[in-house]
Amino acid sequence: MNILNTSIRIIGMVSLLMTGIGYGVAIFSYVFDRSGNPQRSEARAVVGPAATGRGPWFRRWVIIIATLSLMTLAIDSSVFVWQTTRVPHSASAVATPYVSHAAYDFEDGTDGWTVTEAGQKPTALTTTTRYAASGTHALEVDAQLAGEASPGFAALPGIPNAYTHTEAVVFFDTSPPAGRPPAATYDLASGAQVTCSVYIPHTLTVIGPFETFVRIFVKDSAYANSYSTYINIDAAHVDRWFAISLTVGDNADPHFNASLVHGMGVRLETPAGSTLAAQSPWYIDDCTIQG
Repeated sequence: MNILNTSIRIIGMVSLLMTGIGYGVAIFSYVFDRSGNPQRSEARAVVGPAATGRGPWFRRWVIIIATLSLMTLAIDSSVFVWQTTRVPHSASAVATPYVSHAAYDFEDGTDGWTVTEAGQKPTALTTTTRYAASGTHALEVDAQLAGEASPGFAALPGIPNAYTHTEAVVFFDTSPPAGRPPAATYDLASGAQVTCSVYIPHTLTVIGPFETFVRIFVKDSAYANSYSTYINIDAAHVDRWFAISLTVGDNADPHFNASLVHGMGVRLETPAGSTLAAQSPWYIDDCTIQG
């Protein structure tokens, strides 16, 4: 853009110079004849080109000068219009407002999501700006997680098995996905894709043979499930955002009905033999339904 501006300035200077030369030649031609002598006042009184010395040569100069003047005027006008109406280069750096295309983006709250184990162990659900896959907010799921081989597992209050996993879920009759009409169930039987981005901190996994894993799922109206393949929270997935996806109908419970999908969620779970014992938040964002 700097090269373009410099070129425009050079064109403007050249056109102004041409205009000045043109008018100078016009004045010179008017005052002097072809021999270089000033026009006599007496000769001006005589009618005809022979008296003044302004024959075809003079008329050609007048035409040339007029043409050059019009050309330079057109160039100057074009440069002025371009400079005053063009969009400044810096306008491209103006931030574009964030527009979400997610079914659940958590920009305005928890979007109706809940924790399945609430009431069975300490849990909390809120939104946060600490981490976000896109936009400014994500869903924060805070729950105690303990492996079956962790110290004191059997002595945990309530139902110990509830501590081995944490499940964040939304039901469509409570909170329908953005961009879809309200309904208790949706027909997702034609290979629909369900995706969420998740962020799992290192405090909720043990790198090694008993790593915590995460899956996304959908539930039908009878609460039968279809699960994605699980992803281990190993060194490649810890402390960073990554996407998990499910093709509806994969890894399904018996009698799962993909034409009556009632809800979706994300499940974080410890495997058998895990010694993990921690309470720490993890995060969900940008959940989409395609199909």
